[in-house]
Amino acid sequence: MKQPLLTFGIPVYNKEKYITKCLSSFSDIGLPKDSFEVILVNDGSTDKSEEICKQFISKNKDLDIKYIYQENSGVSFSRNKCIENAMGKYIWFVDGDDYIEKEELKLLYEEVRNKEHDIFQFDFKKLVEGEKYSENNKWKREIKTIPGVDIIIKENITEPTIWCRLYKTEFLKKNNLEFNSSFMAEDLEFNLKAFSLASEIRLTPFSPYCWRTTDDDSMSSKKENIIKYVRDLNILIKTSYERTSDKKDIDYWLINMFVMLKWMLCWLDKYHGNKKEYYPDARRSAFLVLKTSVLKFKLSYMIISMACMLSPEFVIRMHKRIHK
Repeated sequence: MKQPLLTFGIPVYNKEKYITKCLSSFSDIGLPKDSFEVILVNDGSTDKSEEICKQFISKNKDLDIKYIYQENSGVSFSRNKCIENAMGKYIWFVDGDDYIEKEELKLLYEEVRNKEHDIFQFDFKKLVEGEKYSENNKWKREIKTIPGVDIIIKENITEPTIWCRLYKTEFLKKNNLEFNSSFMAEDLEFNLKAFSLASEIRLTPFSPYCWRTTDDDSMSSKKENIIKYVRDLNILIKTSYERTSDKKDIDYWLINMFVMLKWMLCWLDKYHGNKKEYYPDARRSAFLVLKTSVLKFKLSYMIISMACMLSPEFVIRMHKRIHK
């Protein structure tokens, strides 16, 4: 049996409002039907998601679709189940409320079909109110191949999302790469490990992924999520520093993570009261950054810290402008 090029791994939990749109993008995806498979992992949905998925499967018997049901365990378990069952050369994690655009997909497909790398990275479109697109344009650049660690050091890419990347299935299984359910920032932790182990990452300008933003996606709507995310960032900063043999390799990543951490702390102070219990963790993270040997990183940290202390609102505005 021919190995499919792509495995689309889709965790599904109470997505009845959007899952039809997600699945329909695969029925008319514009690729050879033997070139991809779809793995649906129903994470104990309590709405009509299961019914919708099974109806889709029955109407598309010519597609290679695997349906897996599990008791509610969380998105990390669902994604790990996708890795475990993937037969495709590359795995693409797709959220159940998003979908794929076939025209851009064809361009990416040709690139992946003719090249071989541990990770392929691509751009995406943000779907906002009124079904309008907002181009991301953060990674609009020439096609090129870089060492894995350079995506952290030189490319200034700390975007944690996994759905804008294809991961070679053999690469994930060989290195026992899985999602850690103890982290809220599981995507960030997963990517950090993958980047550090990848020999080559292919950067492409294509935008086949349509990311739907909803009220539930806004971290500002969940105070507890912000607090846990801050804790996760501190843990990641500390463990990354401790396990890196060449401290210079992680300097730039540490700076980026600390910027994110400082922004989160400013956000907590501004909107949810003074959270000084997290300052000791922040100071420890700052100490690790200041131990780096690169002067420009130390200067960057000092400037960022002063800006955060003098005007948290300014830091928040700048962060939104950079990431909008």
